[in-house]
Amino acid sequence: VYAMIQGYNLHEFNADKLENHREFVDIQLLLEGVETIWWRTVDGLEVTEAYTPDIAFFRSGKEGSVPLPLAPGYFALFLPEEGHQPGVGDPADRVVKMVVKIHRSLLEA
Repeated sequence: VYAMIQGYNLHEFNADKLENHREFVDIQLLLEGVETIWWRTVDGLEVTEAYTPDIAFFRSGKEGSVPLPLAPGYFALFLPEEGHQPGVGDPADRVVKMVVKIHRSLLEA
């Protein structure tokens, strides 16, 4: 388990950047700003960048994806089979968030 604090400017939706982690669960807690994270499973999607080592990217349009708006104090949890594209919004806006990574073996019974 580890945590990172990240600060970055938002970006427009990118159909080739649905990310997926095969070993870690992500908990993303927004601290400052507002962003949208797009979510969907990655089953059957085309890989645009292969795993290196834990992250891969998939092609996914907005159709079939779910927008998750995040504001300070709210969090989103993403399991290894779930794809997500964080940081979507107005490129002039900036966010600060904490991302907690939990190895999937810690959650297995």
